[in-house]
Amino acid sequence: MMNETTFEVSWAYGETTFINARDEAHARRIAVGMGRAMGLGKVTWVQALTVVRPSSEVANHGWC
Repeated sequence: MMNETTFEVSWAYGETTFINARDEAHARRIAVGMGRAMGLGKVTWVQALTVVRPSSEVANHGWC
């Protein structure tokens, strides 16, 4: 099983979508297919997101 990353996809009409994919090329292929199938238009760009995980202190709301 391969790890997936979340990618942000920007559409020509100004909206954005989030897609889980193996790499940027995979995310672009998914987005282009979605654009054709759902009439979403052209893909402007695809960008990987950086996920920031909270520290245990923040996750516990300050209570350890």
